[in-house]
Amino acid sequence: MFSFDPQPTWTYNDLLMSPSTNSIVSHKKVKLEHHNESIGLTLPMPLVTAPMQAIRNPEMYYTLWKDFGILPWIDRYTGILELEKIIQQLHPDQRYIAIAVSTKDEDFVPRIHAVKKLFPQKPIIVKVDVAHGASLRSINAINNIRKQFPNIIICSGNVCDADAAIAVAQAGANIVCVGIGGGSSCTTRMQTGIGKGNAHAVCEVAQALRQKERFHQVSICADGGFHVPGDLAKALALGADFCMSGRFFYTGNLYYGMASTRALSSVGKENRSPEGETIELPQRKLMEVFNYCREIEGALKSFLSYVGCESIADLHDNPPRFYQCSIAVVEEGRAR
Repeated sequence: MFSFDPQPTWTYNDLLMSPSTNSIVSHKKVKLEHHNESIGLTLPMPLVTAPMQAIRNPEMYYTLWKDFGILPWIDRYTGILELEKIIQQLHPDQRYIAIAVSTKDEDFVPRIHAVKKLFPQKPIIVKVDVAHGASLRSINAINNIRKQFPNIIICSGNVCDADAAIAVAQAGANIVCVGIGGGSSCTTRMQTGIGKGNAHAVCEVAQALRQKERFHQVSICADGGFHVPGDLAKALALGADFCMSGRFFYTGNLYYGMASTRALSSVGKENRSPEGETIELPQRKLMEVFNYCREIEGALKSFLSYVGCESIADLHDNPPRFYQCSIAVVEEGRAR
């Protein structure tokens, strides 16, 4: 007999938050950084780029860190030589080198060594970049990376429920990546019927990990499903420590997922069933991306001020009240 959960799943568009009463927190007091002392991770901005071929851009990466503290994440389809070239073009003060890898030893070992060769003193963050983060192959990859590179910060592949999050944390992941099928170019839910509303998934994973003392220091990365800065705010309030987006950082007029036909064909995987699509978007200049990053920064500070919190840690200790709503309520008053 199949298992059925009658609880409806929900997205960021299904939620709004209530401001706190008598809040006196000003924007100037708000700090946006995520700090995880146990693994030596401090992100000045709770936002990172998705490791996607479609947004790979060293010039953008340099400024994202320099001006905003947004950590760029280099995709797994970047060849070793190009990976080394991009790393050398990153801002010199960037605290971490973040790369994505597949589950295969012959992929992650040379990629990690390439980073260590260029920057032996900088911490490395490695994302096992697979859609099913709790598969046996994914968990074995986390175990193998941990054994071969014990000091590396490991981010799991994507999960969307409590059991999967606990499994990857037990395997040795320092960061759990949450969200399956919610990206704007992702078709996993349509193609396979797999997934859960990303807001629901973040809430479930955060509650599961923080109920167990041994997992209190596992960071949670909410991945995808973001359309506007307010969605990032909701993810953080639901328990995420930081968020990952690709769509916010596109510049070219073609935006596509890592499981799309376009991305797969670039590395000779045309025969795989695609779970992503290519979207045509208006061309954007880098300055437009940076202006939007400034808007996001201001929006998140304003959000924390509304709910009376001076930091994300404070937010997690004092979460706001949520309301379930329709998209019509979220967009009430907007011209149509």
